[in-house]
Amino acid sequence: MTTRSANEDHYPYQNEPTWSKSEKAIARTAFDAALGRELHEVIQRAKQMANEIQQSSDLWELEQYLTQRRKEIESQVRLPVFATHTRVWEALVRRPTRRGRAARFV
Repeated sequence: MTTRSANEDHYPYQNEPTWSKSEKAIARTAFDAALGRELHEVIQRAKQMANEIQQSSDLWELEQYLTQRRKEIESQVRLPVFATHTRVWEALVRRPTRRGRAARFV
């Protein structure tokens, strides 16, 4: 990565590094893997909750859980420049999983 100051012709964040194509590809692969793991955890929890539905309030609990998780996940992935914005990338890498462990990108 190289760093350059912002100006009219470049990325709008001052001192933001410019990522190479290969760095962007690696970042995208890692991001997709992290998102896949996150969604897998949501699916597993939703299946568990669905299997435990006994009454209507349980159904609405599942709906509330899914809505909350969708909003959390969308707030992370709606960043159009995620692969070029270092602060966003760092936040995603350092974000712990639901199980309390740091996300792994291997």
